[in-house]
Amino acid sequence: MTNVSTPLQPIQTGLLKSIRYIKRSYNNPLKHGQDLRREYGDVVMQKAGKMRVVHLFGADAHSLCLLNRDKTFSNKKAWDMIIGRIFPNGLMLRDGDDHRYHRRLMQAGFKSKAMHGYLGQMIPQIRDEIASWPAQGTMMAYPTLKKLTLDLAATIFLGMDLGDDSRAINTAFETTVAASMPRIPFAIPGTLLWRGIKARQTMCNFFLPMIAQRRAGEGNDLFSLLCKAEDEEGRGYTDQEIVDHMIFLMMAAHDTTTSTLTSITYALARNPEWQERIAAELDVLDMQNPTTETMNGTIEKRLGYQRGLADVPAPFHFAKNEQPRIRIWRLSNSRGRIGHHLSDSYALHEGILGQSV
Repeated sequence: MTNVSTPLQPIQTGLLKSIRYIKRSYNNPLKHGQDLRREYGDVVMQKAGKMRVVHLFGADAHSLCLLNRDKTFSNKKAWDMIIGRIFPNGLMLRDGDDHRYHRRLMQAGFKSKAMHGYLGQMIPQIRDEIASWPAQGTMMAYPTLKKLTLDLAATIFLGMDLGDDSRAINTAFETTVAASMPRIPFAIPGTLLWRGIKARQTMCNFFLPMIAQRRAGEGNDLFSLLCKAEDEEGRGYTDQEIVDHMIFLMMAAHDTTTSTLTSITYALARNPEWQERIAAELDVLDMQNPTTETMNGTIEKRLGYQRGLADVPAPFHFAKNEQPRIRIWRLSNSRGRIGHHLSDSYALHEGILGQSV
């Protein structure tokens, strides 16, 4: 990778080419990143108004940004610019001690006992949903899986059946996710961003009235556990912090899981032999009573998961912002999906389920 300590200058592009870059970054971010790297190298600076954007490509870039050993980069500053008006104060939008404190409190909902409890609730719900799928004909994978994951999120995170609220909450989630990267970054009435902010308020109004009851109750769903979570001094989340975390977790869990399952479904459909290998592995296991240990030991399934995500990972970029002492970057963007397509820096382990999809 190019030495990132060397002072950079923004690439020089004419008006028409700049417009093409902007359109392509929305319509085809993979090709956009690949073309930038091919034309300009592993470190590319672009100027957007007063902001300078630096794209970093390759394994070294992923290591630099994700490990962030010297705390060079800020998640909060970068993601606040992108999704902060829709998902403010989510765990990913926090840095340093603040992030660690909120993550430590949140562990109450992700301990081993809680995770085993979630699995026990998920299995019958998944079986019932799959049994309702048509045995023949055409079924659209993404909307079907999206409904399943939202229903699961309601069960696991909220401990409830959304019932009549399902359609309104699903619409609110879809609107907030779509509005997280609007092409028009102004909340003018009628714009996508404006609708996203209104949809967020719908979710706030849904969660806030339930907090007092969840704090006093004995529920083991994630919402209840976050309401009751306390540190060593007996301090917990504020009501607004609970709402912020729940909205972000619901979005992150069901949206990225839907994307992941859709990518894997596509990969398996393109490669029927992978289906046979995974099915053969599962046939010898006790899938009537699966456990986390059983699922973690399935080699072929895990390789299918990795292969499906190698070409289409759920997040297509990692956004980072400079800390004040770093002068060169205003925003560093290491594109995760593109990294999976760089043959010189991302080599699949030999024998992983054949060729690329």
